[in-house]
Amino acid sequence: MKLKVAHVTTCRSDYCPCYWLLKELFGNEKLQTILVVGGSHLKKSHGYTYSEILKHKWPRVHRIPFLVDGDRPEDLAESCSRALKSFGYFFRDEKPDILLLYGDRIELLPIATAATIHGIPIAHICGGDVTEGAIDDQVRHALTKLAHLHFPSTKSSAMRIRKMGEEPWRIIHSGDPALDHFKLSQHASRDELEASLGFQIHEPALLVTLHPETVFPQNNLALVDELLIVLEKWFGTIIITAPAPDPGGGDYSQKIAVICKSKKKCPFY
Repeated sequence: MKLKVAHVTTCRSDYCPCYWLLKELFGNEKLQTILVVGGSHLKKSHGYTYSEILKHKWPRVHRIPFLVDGDRPEDLAESCSRALKSFGYFFRDEKPDILLLYGDRIELLPIATAATIHGIPIAHICGGDVTEGAIDDQVRHALTKLAHLHFPSTKSSAMRIRKMGEEPWRIIHSGDPALDHFKLSQHASRDELEASLGFQIHEPALLVTLHPETVFPQNNLALVDELLIVLEKWFGTIIITAPAPDPGGGDYSQKIAVICKSKKKCPFY
């Protein structure tokens, strides 16, 4: 009898690191793997990255939309509420033997809660890490206490999990699966990158991402204004990626889009 594994992805930041892990999961004949897709993957405002997932042609993909429009705290709370209800139905119907989660996105908390209510064991990747300026630590450590198996990326993270009272046999220092890309993925050449961007890169080049701070959100607008002052003075190429679907992300995007329109060769993705 095959072990039924449900792996959940809610955004690009937890899907891309787990690509090669998913290849192994789907390729293992002892496992029956389901990739469950939700969150920002299914929103056009965040690039509808579900289309990227479809290109990989995984054998079994299940969609669960739950993310509402808007980035206010109450919008995020509504999204989490929908996730708890929708994944409750999913676990009731599919009855996976284990739930596999990566990282610390806040929407993983209601998903893990639904699994706990249904008595489904949880395996958590990249627990025990530390992040400054975000509520990620609270979410990540809460997931650690809900999880039954832990796959931390570093020895220090494994030690933190142990100090939280988790039994040593449950902790496997596995490394971050994102590192597999350096060894196994094909890297774009400069010509391929420039063809994708539609222009030649002028040195020096900046790749810029700024996510909202979730511990002290009152500082967010000042932070993005400081970033824009620096970018206005930059004379090379600037490539900017949009923030995560956190409170304040919409304000970031609006302000950054303005500078991208005023500068040549400054795409905003």
